[in-house]
Amino acid sequence: MPYSVDMNEASPARRSDRLADLLAGAIAGIPAGIAYLIVEGIDNRISGRRLYDLQLLGRPFARSPRRANLIGLVMHLGNSVALGGLYGVVVEKRLPGPPIVKGVIFVTIENSVLYPFLALERFHPARKADDMGSYWSVRSWLWTMPRHFGYGAVLAVGFDRLRHARDERPERT
Repeated sequence: MPYSVDMNEASPARRSDRLADLLAGAIAGIPAGIAYLIVEGIDNRISGRRLYDLQLLGRPFARSPRRANLIGLVMHLGNSVALGGLYGVVVEKRLPGPPIVKGVIFVTIENSVLYPFLALERFHPARKADDMGSYWSVRSWLWTMPRHFGYGAVLAVGFDRLRHARDERPERT
């Protein structure tokens, strides 16, 4: 048989599960993104490094730091939702361990893949104006890991509760 179709792949139940995983991941991405910003505030106070993701995202689109923070917040939450959806549909089933471990592995991979783009920070308006510290160093990369771990842990636990909590509930008779 030169060509075969896996009927299970296209089944309505399979599509429904993927949609549920996508939605659960996207929804879990919102509190995870907020957790990221909370930990960012803490790690910036401790380190004094001034690594502000809202400025990193928003400043290329606005001169005012305040307006950049608003734009950056929308972009950050959008990224959080998108990454949560990716986690739910593609990643969660493929990683080993309990949810927190899966979340930390996921964000470590994500941060490592995207980090090289920060080599372009010298062109960033907030860096040129010295309104933001440099991300492009091993020390800065390490200082940003707790915020990523916070995101990953909240994302994975939230996803797990949204998608798997009902599996553990006793059935009603």
